[in-house]
Amino acid sequence: MKYNLQLLLLLLLANSGFGQQQPAATLDSLLETAQKAQAVNDYATAANAYKQAVRLQPNMAELWANLGLMEQESYSFSFKSGEG
Repeated sequence: MKYNLQLLLLLLLANSGFGQQQPAATLDSLLETAQKAQAVNDYATAANAYKQAVRLQPNMAELWANLGLMEQESYSFSFKSGEG
């Protein structure tokens, strides 16, 4: 019984969109966009996707951290390439 309760708790925690089907799908697509942009060093696009994600889930600290990192990388990248 104890292990079943722990498993249930882990499943609930792993499913961040529990009870919010539509926003979770939108959040998932934004995170996918951000991750794909990061993979090709398109930090401005990634930052934009994280900004939109933060509007949907403002209490998710990970989103804010990723947004800040992408904004910093975007600035650093444009500075290094002579764009900024």
